[in-house]
Amino acid sequence: MIIEFKNAKKTENGECAISKVVSTLGIRTTRGYFDIATMPENVPIDVNPRKDHIDSEVTDAIEKSLSESNPLFMEMNRGLLIICEDVKIDEDKNSVTVKVNNDPYEGIADGGHTYRCIVKYLQSLRTASLPINKDKMYVPIEFVWGDAESRQKYALLISIARNTAKQVSDIAIANKLGKFDMLNKIWYGQPWLFRVVYEESRTAELGIGKILQILNIFNMDNCKAKDGSFNPKSAINSKDGCNKSYETLYDVYRETVRNPYYAMRNIMIDIFNLYDFIESRIPELAINNGIDWNSFESGNGRGRKKFGEITKDRRTLFYDNKKLYYCPRVFVKPMLSVLRPLIGLDNDGFYKWNTDPFNFFEKYGAEFVKILCEYYSNDGNHSPSETAKNCSMWSDLHNKSIEFVKNDRK
Repeated sequence: MIIEFKNAKKTENGECAISKVVSTLGIRTTRGYFDIATMPENVPIDVNPRKDHIDSEVTDAIEKSLSESNPLFMEMNRGLLIICEDVKIDEDKNSVTVKVNNDPYEGIADGGHTYRCIVKYLQSLRTASLPINKDKMYVPIEFVWGDAESRQKYALLISIARNTAKQVSDIAIANKLGKFDMLNKIWYGQPWLFRVVYEESRTAELGIGKILQILNIFNMDNCKAKDGSFNPKSAINSKDGCNKSYETLYDVYRETVRNPYYAMRNIMIDIFNLYDFIESRIPELAINNGIDWNSFESGNGRGRKKFGEITKDRRTLFYDNKKLYYCPRVFVKPMLSVLRPLIGLDNDGFYKWNTDPFNFFEKYGAEFVKILCEYYSNDGNHSPSETAKNCSMWSDLHNKSIEFVKNDRK
């Protein structure tokens, strides 16, 4: 895609003011101040690791400056940073022509708010048949380009360094670097894929961090003590810990069976179906065991409620199946862990089930749920989240699962 930026601001002597090209580590840069009236409307913004929210406080301030034709607009605005394949400067025309490819690391790396506001402002003037930029406002634009390897290597780092208005999460960075593409290929066609959020979010029901926590449970190279016994601490890892573990393994092993997340590709969709299955079955198995499940409580202070009073989360996480009873989702992960002993390797080194996991949990799930409920009842705070992080409970569940697997083999 060829894009031209016209009418760069001239010096007081009427000379072209586009800066000379500077080169560092294979990356070249130049800068100028461009008439906003000639702003192209087709510049890609995907390289920006955080989303530009057109209705935020930042954009309100930019739009106010534009609507008031603020003569200090270019001094008050940081402007745009554009990463591209090539740049040609025409001093006679006072313009810059850039070549931008359809790559995730090319386009506007910083200044997405400003760009969207300018485009929106110009469109509103055209709609109202008003003169465009009669007071000559300019916006600073910095162009960064170089060979493909340098662009890919440094583009995101430059973008992250410039995006200081809001902290960019490690998850968003990893996503921009394509580190989740491997998983997306495995998940292709799943009805929940469109709901996955690839950035840090406390409100996202199905964030990539939450999914990595689930998959981390089945990382068979993980959760081992020095003597080879089961160590649940890393299975109860935080989202940040799971993200870092995934990225490290991906960086070293990529799409090979040495990477546990790639090795589990043949059972990964089963894991998500098992999550929903177990999420529904935990309350049912507890009630069938004579446990007063609906009297269990969750929450803090005035917000504390009995399970039977909680109406949210009455559908399963992945496949949106209706549930009869509320179940804290933190309970599902320790229940999933009982399926680790069922995993083996096929001839190519990929994970496989040695025993049907659905039948196994249907057969022994009541025993596992009984252990879970006992730990919850013995927890002085009666906190589902604290119970779910209890290492002793995870170890007891694992040992009980090993016992059942051995019994089935007799």
